[in-house]
Amino acid sequence: MALKRKILPPTVNCERPNPVFGKPLNRLRPNIHGQAWMAGTTPRRASVSSMGFGGANSHVTLEEVTPNDTPLQEDLALLGSNQKSELILLSAESRQDLQRQVNKLIPNAERICRAELADLAAALAHTQHTGTVRVALVVDSPWQLAASLQSLSQKLAMNVAVSDLDAPDEGIFAGATVGNPSFVALFPGQGSQRLNMGEHLLRRYPFIHDLYDPMSTTAFMRIHTLSLRLRSASPSSSVIAKYGTPRREAW
Repeated sequence: MALKRKILPPTVNCERPNPVFGKPLNRLRPNIHGQAWMAGTTPRRASVSSMGFGGANSHVTLEEVTPNDTPLQEDLALLGSNQKSELILLSAESRQDLQRQVNKLIPNAERICRAELADLAAALAHTQHTGTVRVALVVDSPWQLAASLQSLSQKLAMNVAVSDLDAPDEGIFAGATVGNPSFVALFPGQGSQRLNMGEHLLRRYPFIHDLYDPMSTTAFMRIHTLSLRLRSASPSSSVIAKYGTPRREAW
């Protein structure tokens, strides 16, 4: 199937690879996320091993017959749809209304499966959120959702303030709306990045490519222009007096 669809499937039940595979992972590694199998200079090949309890072992290696084919867009869209966590959004006009919604959701969270968790998140995301009291829950599983809702219900029953519902360490974010909110874009400095931090967005949302490409081009042109200016600039007299005349190749 991988050779036909040109898709590398993820390794089943493997979220934290053994350190023996290296960090970052070496070429020989489990596949944590499904990904497109890009063509190289040689045909794609895949092997299957079957180990029998009685000692009968079989090993088969297959080679593709359509090396020029590429993954279908439908498969890539499905591949990028998977995510580890879901976002559950709630809004209400009052704390009492929020408590009713939370108590109504608890029985559903206790009986749904992982696939239904994604459906629930999508349904709530498409709900028109006009209430002034807002809650967002980041959950990895239905049972974590049930636990977060139970925690919210207990706090609401104690008449705590909306701000006291906020518990980021538990994936619970709560607050009240502002009439005319102001938005601020924060661009952190060097050292705040991590490897592949935007990979999941690129896999899940195709329109991110349209945002990244012009941003990359603009950033490159500005950095290139700044570099040319620095190279052509002459050091000030105070710099020369303190450090001497720098060599052009080092300036």
